[in-house]
Amino acid sequence: MSRIRLGTLLVPLFSTVAACGGGGGSSSPIAPSPATTTLTISGTVTNIITDAKVSSAQIQVGNASTSTGADGTYTLTVPGTGQQSFMASAAGYHTRESSLSLTGSATVNLQLIPQGDGFNLTLFDHLFRNKGTTGTERWTTQPTFEIWTQEFSCLELDTDYGDSACARYQAKGPAPAIFETKVRDSIAKMGQLTGNVLSGAPITMKTHPVGTSFPNSDWGTTVGTISFSYTTGLYGRNAASASGFVNNKLHIDYGANVYTDATIHLHELAHAVGFHHPDGPNNMPQPGIMGPWPYQWTSADELLGRILYLRPFGSLTPDKDPANTVINCQGC
Repeated sequence: MSRIRLGTLLVPLFSTVAACGGGGGSSSPIAPSPATTTLTISGTVTNIITDAKVSSAQIQVGNASTSTGADGTYTLTVPGTGQQSFMASAAGYHTRESSLSLTGSATVNLQLIPQGDGFNLTLFDHLFRNKGTTGTERWTTQPTFEIWTQEFSCLELDTDYGDSACARYQAKGPAPAIFETKVRDSIAKMGQLTGNVLSGAPITMKTHPVGTSFPNSDWGTTVGTISFSYTTGLYGRNAASASGFVNNKLHIDYGANVYTDATIHLHELAHAVGFHHPDGPNNMPQPGIMGPWPYQWTSADELLGRILYLRPFGSLTPDKDPANTVINCQGC
């Protein structure tokens, strides 16, 4: 009896299985899975200061990773295309974070910043990142230079600062010839503060009609230009300032008692290429071109300025590229 019942139960079960084909009598073919695109990324990792090869550095692109050999080279197979996260790290170095945007296999060489060899992260952040709270500022294109030929005087005081600041300046007669000489001397050293990224730019002279005036907040400098002026009286007696750096134009004004001081020219030019003293020149982590007075041009200034210009505008501490930055881009 149990066998008969089992048989009667199996019949409808088999009938149901036979009907699963949809009545056509043949099954649909299963589509093959699409092939996964893979790219080969290779390159060499070096020390940004000494150019020494970095061995055992960890390289990660998306979820794929590898490490460099004794000669600093690596090869990594990466699934997929498009923009992917990129990270490189090694013992004794600051981790580099960026991204890649790839349409094919590529060579990606990179330099890591050491935790030593003359690099001081605290000083770097102080000079260029407002003590680590913001991204760096620097020129992304070569600026031109414009030396203004007139002497300026204060036309209107800044009421917020009394007799220590001027709100509006007015063009008068010709500036002393030595002013142009000192400006040209400082411009010639710009390459040393930027790893020669900014050097050899054209210098033009500009003359304004007598009586032309400018507010302190906007000297009328054209985009892509760093301009220089000489001022006598009041604010200009013993001060110099660089104002308006927004990565596209900047004006530097020198006072009558400081325009012959080469260190002040270099201090203001350093401001013009991205150097800052967020707590004032007398509160720097160590002496240098940003302070304290008397300003000193140091090898640390040159080294850190060079690294500033080897990283993109907006670089974050310790060595992180801003969003949407790619260190290698093919077809994008």
